[in-house]
Amino acid sequence: MILCLKMPLMRKLLLKAGATQWIIITQDLGFGRIEHEFVLLKQHKVSVIFFKPPKKGFSYWDMVKIFVDKWEDLKAEIKAINGHCALLIERSGSIKSLDIIK
Repeated sequence: MILCLKMPLMRKLLLKAGATQWIIITQDLGFGRIEHEFVLLKQHKVSVIFFKPPKKGFSYWDMVKIFVDKWEDLKAEIKAINGHCALLIERSGSIKSLDIIK
């Protein structure tokens, strides 16, 4: 998990993520809201997809199923934004754009 990385390693990883247009997928809703993470996400133009998990969290397989089910919607949303973004997939499966990294 990226949050466990020390700052120099996180900076290096997010630099590569931005340069190669990676998208970080997480169910950690706090990711990117810690000041240094937020700055690095914006600075390196890294996109993030958050899953809003149930109280116990999603299993890996549950996240994969939702991601596959919403793949076309996610692609359309990312294309419409035309740049780095933060999206939230609600428990219901709806997709919402977040303003945390714009």
